[in-house]
Amino acid sequence: MALLVFGLVSRSLDRSAMKARLHDTMVVTGALFALFAGATTFTLMFRDRRWCWA
Repeated sequence: MALLVFGLVSRSLDRSAMKARLHDTMVVTGALFALFAGATTFTLMFRDRRWCWA
């Protein structure tokens, strides 16, 4: 939070740079969320033996 305020006050963080950083952050967050959701689904699918064919 302090770095964001410093960037805005010192004018080294302009609108285009802020947009690029937010886009990169959302891409990484989305990938991590998809990985978490997939791992949870995979774990829950094999926890219940009705889904397994063995």
